[in-house]
Amino acid sequence: MMVDGTMRGEVNMKKEVSFTSVLWDLFLVVITGGLWLIWILIRYLRSNS
Repeated sequence: MMVDGTMRGEVNMKKEVSFTSVLWDLFLVVITGGLWLIWILIRYLRSNS
């Protein structure tokens, strides 16, 4: 698995750097359990609204 910093360094264009870094960050968040936290947050907001 690549580190976030190395992936940003491979792309020269600023637009692509921000886009790929955002995609990579989202991917890492989902892999590390971010999807579980989002699901809990949605359930909490639905039950209390």
